[in-house]
Amino acid sequence: MYYGIGLEIPKLYVENIPKNQIGPILSISSIICFYLFLNKLIIKKHLGTFYIYIIIFIIDIICLALIRNRSGLLATFIIILFLSAFYYSYNKRTKQFITSALLVIFIILLVKPYIPKSIFSFFYNSFTANYDISNLDNLSAGRIKIYENAINFLSNNIFLGELNSSEYVPGIAHNYLLNKAVKYGLMGSFPLIFLYLYIVIFIFNTLLKQIKFGRIIELSILLIWQAIIISFFEYSYPYSPGGSQAISWFLLGQYLSRTFCQEKESSNERVCFIS
Repeated sequence: MYYGIGLEIPKLYVENIPKNQIGPILSISSIICFYLFLNKLIIKKHLGTFYIYIIIFIIDIICLALIRNRSGLLATFIIILFLSAFYYSYNKRTKQFITSALLVIFIILLVKPYIPKSIFSFFYNSFTANYDISNLDNLSAGRIKIYENAINFLSNNIFLGELNSSEYVPGIAHNYLLNKAVKYGLMGSFPLIFLYLYIVIFIFNTLLKQIKFGRIIELSILLIWQAIIISFFEYSYPYSPGGSQAISWFLLGQYLSRTFCQEKESSNERVCFIS
């Protein structure tokens, strides 16, 4: 039986919580809710669900902080800030809402300064509790040292990595590219690295096009971007764990299928396929 301690960040690391599986699901849920919330705000339809999305979003963010899934929380904050900035620039109604929200926060800060301070401390502790913030290696849970060991190992085993070496890197490099390079070397990991970089370039090219033309950002692109951000800190991402990443890749497939159909229709070719 497991139980929580309420809305309090545990000072010690809590075992038996699969936060690397649960965290990304909560992160994906929070991004989807925030995305749908902004779109409901634009079209002004079904405003009842508008409040439901906000409530679920807040619950997801709080749970992410409580289980201390720092990579998922960071990815969520980055994408939320990006979405807020984009919709603020391109939509008048969203600009009014965000401006009003900031004014309310400012007033609360003046009248009840302890409330924003408590919220900030809650998330700050989620990232830093029981870590030494003056020591980057300690703050990263020892990952910086492992990264250094991995890079030193690669300098002597650049082509095949551990495939052709009797020595091994102590610990696991929690970074997708570095982990694959250590395991297979540059020669063995080249297809994986090439695919990864292709996806990264595709994501940012698509985002830049949608920003340039003021289009609504595709949800699937945001979810894959979330997985890419997490892959800087977790070696299994952006492709696994399957349970937390399946919806992201499914939505990307739907987006690519729809884009393919639209391109064919625009060139008067009635060709389509189902992803």
